[in-house]
Amino acid sequence: MSEDELLATIPGSIIDGTSNDGTRRAQAYSAYKGGKECGAINVDFGGQKGKSKWFVKDGRWCEDWGSGSACWQFERVSSKKLRMYENDKPKPNLWVLR
Repeated sequence: MSEDELLATIPGSIIDGTSNDGTRRAQAYSAYKGGKECGAINVDFGGQKGKSKWFVKDGRWCEDWGSGSACWQFERVSSKKLRMYENDKPKPNLWVLR
């Protein structure tokens, strides 16, 4: 997905998914306000609540959890499903938009 597609798809959405270790998670992303390509995330990771930040850099979706950060590329699988790629390798679990 391009940077414009990422900004039109993920901000303002809630993502349901499963982490690599099988933990259920939901992440609510703040809306994109134009010009400023960053925002907040409310996280529920296996029942533990937290906050983090999202931003777009070099055509990749990035998240900063305070303890570290990571960036990924995405492929749209369907209108409500996205596949994450890390180092050009697909991650096994899809993100489901709601």
